[in-house]
Amino acid sequence: MFTTYNFHYTYYENRDLPPYYVRKTRDQEEIDQSEKETNTSSVGVVLLIPPYLNYTKKDLKKGYSCVERSFWMGFAIHLPNHGDSNIFLRKQLGKKPYKNLRQDIQRLERDYQITFNTYYGSIDLPTYNTLMQTLKEYIQERFKGRAHKHSALQKWEQYEKSAYQMILEKKASIFAHFNNGVPICISLNYHYQNIFVAAIISFNKDFFSYSLGKQMFVKQIEWCFINDYQLIDLGWGSFDYKIKFSNAVFKYRTHIVYPENSILKRFISSCLGLFLYVKYYLVMLKQRRLKRPSKTYAGRWIEFGISS
Repeated sequence: MFTTYNFHYTYYENRDLPPYYVRKTRDQEEIDQSEKETNTSSVGVVLLIPPYLNYTKKDLKKGYSCVERSFWMGFAIHLPNHGDSNIFLRKQLGKKPYKNLRQDIQRLERDYQITFNTYYGSIDLPTYNTLMQTLKEYIQERFKGRAHKHSALQKWEQYEKSAYQMILEKKASIFAHFNNGVPICISLNYHYQNIFVAAIISFNKDFFSYSLGKQMFVKQIEWCFINDYQLIDLGWGSFDYKIKFSNAVFKYRTHIVYPENSILKRFISSCLGLFLYVKYYLVMLKQRRLKRPSKTYAGRWIEFGISS
């Protein structure tokens, strides 16, 4: 048997590392080192390692090695060091889509009493509880009747317990649009150095025609320009809105970790790596998304990385 870890979740949301890795120098103050003992005889599957974080095979603890695969696609917005968010958006989206989005923003503000608030560094507990509960309800409504459920709902209790303190510590934030004081679009985000992680976004379906999800992206981009952030991590999943806004793509790394002195575990890890690789492409084939990323996203492959 093997244990599976989601590196992206563990790193940003728990501020921890899967137990096989040695913490980098740059992470000493921001990432906790798990005190759990590693089972030296087990195989571990570590999924969704962002390549820009530079955690590689050389960062494994002594006595471990890994089989490395890269297949899950990730999307990001790589921001210039200086500039204007409107100029950036116009260039990224194109003249007509940008104009349409600006019109959606103007229509919303004309038709309703719209306000916007950012909770980063401070938030009162009643407001936090209301926003988190509303965000959960919007996600549930969006996925009602679907066989596939939003992954966030499976660990919502964990989000509720951890995000409040992280907002106070400026490790997380909540952005929210309000209509007459009632939240209609909410995003939960995580922060690490100059990286902004757009973790969860949902909105009131009654406002669907106003492109609230895209409007939230605009607010996030504006905020990141003002606060000198370099990257907005949009996560995995080839959704149209991510493709339109992102100017950087990458492939997440997958590490199948095994004790380096075990030939059998090395063989098992190689087979498991091949299985996961084939499984991914079968899913993409079924969803009719099997395209050559190197051609589809030519010129957009990310070269951003954080030093050790």
